[in-house]
Amino acid sequence: MASRKRSGSGTKRPKEKVVHIYEQLCRGEDPKLLSIQFWEEFFLLQPNMDMLECELLKLNPEQYSSAKQNILNLFTECIHTLSFGNSKRVHNALQTIAVFIHFLFRKQTGTGGNANDCHNGATMSLNNTQVPFITINDIEDDMRELLKQLYNILTSNISTDRPKVLCLKILLIIATGIDNVNENNLIEFIIGQNLFEAFKHILSDSSLRNLHGHDVVTLLTILVNYRKHEGSNPYVVELSLLADELALNGSIVMQDHKSELSSINLKLCLLILTCIAEDQYANSMMHDTNLTFKVSLHRAHMRHRKLTSEKVSKPQPLANTLLGE
Repeated sequence: MASRKRSGSGTKRPKEKVVHIYEQLCRGEDPKLLSIQFWEEFFLLQPNMDMLECELLKLNPEQYSSAKQNILNLFTECIHTLSFGNSKRVHNALQTIAVFIHFLFRKQTGTGGNANDCHNGATMSLNNTQVPFITINDIEDDMRELLKQLYNILTSNISTDRPKVLCLKILLIIATGIDNVNENNLIEFIIGQNLFEAFKHILSDSSLRNLHGHDVVTLLTILVNYRKHEGSNPYVVELSLLADELALNGSIVMQDHKSELSSINLKLCLLILTCIAEDQYANSMMHDTNLTFKVSLHRAHMRHRKLTSEKVSKPQPLANTLLGE
């Protein structure tokens, strides 16, 4: 019996079609010459995210100069597909967008890998001349359109949750791309679009909150801290005014923090308290002795204490009632 050739005996796996296309794009070849319907066919292919990022990162200066327009076109076509593509194309486009934005941050922060696989650095030197890398000006219009499309997907009633997962992943990549959140200029696009209604939509639905609540609360925590002392932050304002009982899941959240869902609600309510506490006008009102309230707080039955429902607290500033009861 003839012995079979073992795997790893020198045979190479055939290169994926999508990886071959990545290489062509990075060589600066015009994709429309390959096919008139190139982009429609391209987004039917399952992305290889690791290979795409590596192909982009290992570009040398000469290759980058030739490939820049193709890279920008790839981003533009991804966003265009979110509006008009079918579910498979949308899914593949979202994955590719996530790679593109992560790639931008790696170039900006100079974490592009080692010399053996990927080129790093925020700029490239070509014949002793600095070649400008992709800037915010290059992608400004595309980023605004991207945020609009992400908002539409997050507020839609699509039957599958996978697109929402990818949208939140993209937003988290944008929000966490730089260690110092105040130096992250891409967050300005999230501030400008104001996705708060989309976040509230998720938190108001128990099933969506269970699936995506952790990511939403993480995003809100980062966004309310973005340059919070330099100007008006719409997420701080919206959170301070939030009165949606479904989004807050009632006001009784600290009695149960063992489950994932309850923990998400607790984080959200504490985040709102933080926003209020850091607002000087809200603080002034809450500590104003001329504005006193009688507030009945719910107390869970516990073995070591009896319920005293007949007890009525004396009028006191709202801060005392909220924090001292």
